[in-house]
Amino acid sequence: MMSLILVSQPLVTNAKTYKLYIPGLIVQGDTTPPIEGSGLILSTDSLTFSDTLVGQEVSLQIQVTNLGEATPLNITTGTDIFAATHNCGTSLATNASCVVNVRFVPNAGISYSGLLSVTPLTGTAKTASLTGSGLGAALTATPNPINFGSIELGKYAEQTFTITNTGNREALLATPQITNTAFGVQSNNCGATLTQGQFCSVTLRFTPSSSGDTADTMRLVANTGTGNTVTNVALRGKGLSSLVQIQNNLNFNDVEVGTISTKPLTITNKGNTVVSINAIGGLSSPFSA
Repeated sequence: MMSLILVSQPLVTNAKTYKLYIPGLIVQGDTTPPIEGSGLILSTDSLTFSDTLVGQEVSLQIQVTNLGEATPLNITTGTDIFAATHNCGTSLATNASCVVNVRFVPNAGISYSGLLSVTPLTGTAKTASLTGSGLGAALTATPNPINFGSIELGKYAEQTFTITNTGNREALLATPQITNTAFGVQSNNCGATLTQGQFCSVTLRFTPSSSGDTADTMRLVANTGTGNTVTNVALRGKGLSSLVQIQNNLNFNDVEVGTISTKPLTITNKGNTVVSINAIGGLSSPFSA
């Protein structure tokens, strides 16, 4: 008969169930493969965060155990929404454990997923899935970007876009923020609030003040009481100008009475749009075109 005394010294607060495997001992009906005596082991393969208000933070921990040779670890999450800190040091010794603390800070009222990756210097990385949901508003603009096309100077074009609250909380809306005065809000039926799943529309006007490409970024800000979420909408347009340059003098020199002398008149379009010439007039005798 053999007696075992097991002592638990957990490094994290998560409740977990573990199995003990003894080489050469087979338990009838247990088909779970034993843990190998090398490499890294994570205390769980997933972390699920509770629903969290936008802008606030919750944390969960995961334990890393090294059953192989001492090795430095590269610990990443692949996204700023989930941030990892740890006490693993520059190298994790054989049979040593350390704790990784993962923070979840949502910036919109949507569901998030990520992957915690713990990679040794050599060997296979161990991963744990990360999931959580933010509680707040999330604004979606359609279309995005908004392209007004090419507009002649002195004229304007309008585009209407839709704002939808795709989050899970009511949004308190601010006025769309635009820096470039070539773009402006012509009409807005959104009101002060936008409930979950509701949409509204805004009409913008583009009035180019100069020729060439014009661009700006419109900011749509929603507040749910705990923080702001910002949606950026790209605005684009092009100003067209017609700049006609006409040769300012023609010298016919001396011409005999009763004969005709001709000279070419050069007209140049230095703008970036087509110019239609309907007629050339204003000449008095004896000149004609």
